[in-house]
Amino acid sequence: MLAIKHILFPIDFSERCCHAAPFVQAMANRFGAKITLISALPPVWQTIALFNPIVYLVSGFRWSFYSIADVSVGISLAMTLVFLALCLVTVWWIFKTGYRLKR
Repeated sequence: MLAIKHILFPIDFSERCCHAAPFVQAMANRFGAKITLISALPPVWQTIALFNPIVYLVSGFRWSFYSIADVSVGISLAMTLVFLALCLVTVWWIFKTGYRLKR
């Protein structure tokens, strides 16, 4: 049988995380394990992380497979489209101006 002695439970105090806590507690009770809670990200870094477009892509993929998302699906789609538009404008500008292209 599997011997679990210690459970490391990352928590961000979101609703999903709070719903998972009883399951972690039940697992710890079953195996007689000790639980250590860690904060996944401090609030300041959670806000800064929202400026990363990959967060929205991953959240959208997670929603498509599991129907669970960190960010609302509409916001994920909108931010992904904004990032795509920004990339397309950048590529258009590079080709239009010839910026750093060899001739």
